[in-house]
Amino acid sequence: MCAALQPDSKRTEPRGFWRSQDPVATLRRWEAAIGADRIFVVTLPQAGSPSTTLWERFCAAIDIDSTGFNLGIARSNTSLPAEDAEVLRRLNRALPHDMSWPAYEQVVKRRFNARANASPQGSRLVIPENYRDVVMQRAQQMQHGLANAGYRVCGDLDDVLPAAASFGPAVEVPPDKVTDAAVETLAAVLNDFAIGKAADRRSRVRTLLATGRRKRRG
Repeated sequence: MCAALQPDSKRTEPRGFWRSQDPVATLRRWEAAIGADRIFVVTLPQAGSPSTTLWERFCAAIDIDSTGFNLGIARSNTSLPAEDAEVLRRLNRALPHDMSWPAYEQVVKRRFNARANASPQGSRLVIPENYRDVVMQRAQQMQHGLANAGYRVCGDLDDVLPAAASFGPAVEVPPDKVTDAAVETLAAVLNDFAIGKAADRRSRVRTLLATGRRKRRG
């Protein structure tokens, strides 16, 4: 997969992938609609930064006081462990190519986000060492493009560069771990489906009872 995503890959996937990962090109499209003076770049702090840093940067961008808010209810954004990421990779290959993004986000993306936040245990994904140069080159291009784009930056553009801990030996996920993760995901999907069906039946029963009562009154 890493090889397929190299910028000079002959495969068709990297074109769309890198287009969505190009912040300057994305901001240029917004600039055409709203003007450069209304665009702010908020950088994501590196791991280990104070938990309030991103919030403070966001508040600086919209010019509000960052104090006085309860940050204890913030939504988590946990990364997928390697086992679940492998399940998702295989699932993406099996899904129809013409599946719309709204459908994918609702059915697939939200399910895996919920699973990551509920059970973050597992092997941590890192970028294999042999891709360090190409990833750093791409990150430096992004950093340079943002620095020269003329937009107001709230944060540090060095945060765009991957930290040393982002790289490491390639993670080999045992097949049984992938199977376990796939079964757990399928079980959660079926359980949600069953709960939804039960709620739908209860709703229909309530509607029928209400209709019957109205008819009796009439």
